[in-house]
Amino acid sequence: MLRSVARPTGKKYDFFLSHSRRSGTSVTLAAEIYAFLTALGFKVWFDVKQLDKSVAAMQKGVEESMYFIAIVGMPEPNPERPSDPPETNAYFAREYCVKEMEWAVAAGVPVIPVVHSMNKGSIGAIVGSAPENLRFIGGIDFIDVDRNDLEVYNVGMRKILRASVHKGD
Repeated sequence: MLRSVARPTGKKYDFFLSHSRRSGTSVTLAAEIYAFLTALGFKVWFDVKQLDKSVAAMQKGVEESMYFIAIVGMPEPNPERPSDPPETNAYFAREYCVKEMEWAVAAGVPVIPVVHSMNKGSIGAIVGSAPENLRFIGGIDFIDVDRNDLEVYNVGMRKILRASVHKGD
């Protein structure tokens, strides 16, 4: 059985979920990862589940998390604003996505990069779109999640847990 572990002093959350709210793919994946992790008893900071979504609250959420899950993706249309240029909706094009990852790095919070399976072949381009100070993620194994196949989806979710210290029996 998978379970949460005791968090060190100063860590309120097991995971912080970072994603582009202008990417329908990332929004859906973030919601599913949130549901998966919270069903297992993990505490997850997820902006749409927070009353306080201020910049200060985001930064505190990052700093108080044991792991930072970055759901990164390629440019795609914004389902809420279809006229937005798709390139402005990618993870590293979003100012606060970049800030969140920078806060994680500054606070020593390990980054777990996640991509939707359709973007697995674009990891090099995703890393190349990152600011220079965040391109280190290219040296971390990206976890791909496929929502269209339950068995593959479950493998992706287990890989997220394996990338952290949250182990099962």
